Amino acid sequence: MTCAKRKIVAWIALAAMLGGTALFALIAMENGLPSGRELWINLWPVTTIIGTIVAGRALRRAYKEEPASGFWHLSIGDLLTVSFAFGIMQGITRSLCTELHFGQTMLISALATIVTLSGLLIANRLEFPHRQRFIFGIAFALGTFGLLIVGGFLSVCVVILIAEGRLNLPLESAWNQSGTFRTMVVSLFICLPTAVFCYHMARQRLTE
Repeated sequence: MTCAKRKIVAWIALAAMLGGTALFALIAMENGLPSGRELWINLWPVTTIIGTIVAGRALRRAYKEEPASGFWHLSIGDLLTVSFAFGIMQGITRSLCTELHFGQTMLISALATIVTLSGLLIANRLEFPHRQRFIFGIAFALGTFGLLIVGGFLSVCVVILIAEGRLNLPLESAWNQSGTFRTMVVSLFICLPTAVFCYHMARQRLTE
C-alpha cells in the first residue's frame, strides 16, 4: 500500500474512532454511564480510544515518510474562521437539534472548532494560497464531521448487534422524532462529498 493510501485509511479510521468516542460522550452526558447488565457497553469508548491512538500513530508514521514542505502556523484570519465555525455550529445545534442539552451542544461546537483548526493548520502546512487555504480548511472540517457521524453510527450498529444478536434500527421513528438525527443524515449528503473534494485538493497540491 502506498503512503498516500495509508494516509487516507489512517485519516478515515481516526475520524471514525473519534466519532464513536464523541457519540458515547453525548449519550453518557444525557443518560449517565451504563451499569448493571449494560456495564459491558463501557468497552465502547475504550475500544474507540485505543483505535484513535493506533490510527494517530499510523498517520504520524505516514507523514514522516511523506512530509509536506510548509510549516504549522495560524494567522489572525484563521483564528477568526475558527471562532466563526464555533458560532455557526452553536447556531445549528441550538436551532435544529432542540433535544440536545447545553453541554452536548458545547461538545459538538468544540469538535467543530478542533476540526476547523486542524484543517487550517494542514492547509498552511501544504502551503495553499490565501483563498484556497480557507476553502480547504472549511472542506476539511465538513468532511471530517461526515466521517465522525459515520463512525458514531457504526459504533451504535456494533453495540446493537452485540446486545441483541441482530441489527434492528428504528430509523423511521428516529427520523420522525429526532431533529438531531434528521440533521445528521442530511449533513452526510454535504459532508461526505466534501471529504472527497478535500482529498483531491490535498493530492493536487502535493503533486505540484
